[in-house]
Amino acid sequence: MNESRYTEMLDALLEKLPEKSATEERFRIPRPVLGYEGRRSIIVNFKEITKALRRDPKLMTTFLSKEVAAPGVYDEPRLIVQARLDMRTLQSVLEKFLRKYVICPACGGPDTQLTRVKRILTLKCDVCGTETSAEAM
Repeated sequence: MNESRYTEMLDALLEKLPEKSATEERFRIPRPVLGYEGRRSIIVNFKEITKALRRDPKLMTTFLSKEVAAPGVYDEPRLIVQARLDMRTLQSVLEKFLRKYVICPACGGPDTQLTRVKRILTLKCDVCGTETSAEAM
């Protein structure tokens, strides 16, 4: 194959690609819906959040409970925390979870898998292939 033909084919393919939108994000996390029952906080859409992050609800429950220093119970589809949380605290904890257990440290992408081999949590990126050990809970 000569170089000019290759260039023509490459140009034809590039023209078929859709325009990249700067405003549209591929990875969106649902905003938490927070409710209260007395001193308890209820994250109504907790299952939806865990599904968007592709993480086990029990793992996220454990992390959130430790971060806010209050017991949490996963009662599908919601999470009940035995403390009164405000939205700022909840957002902060979710961002911390993202940095530690979802976002690839090498490429910054959200397409990762969290696996446990014996007692070690490993974060593997589906895009760049990087494997890093994640902090144990």
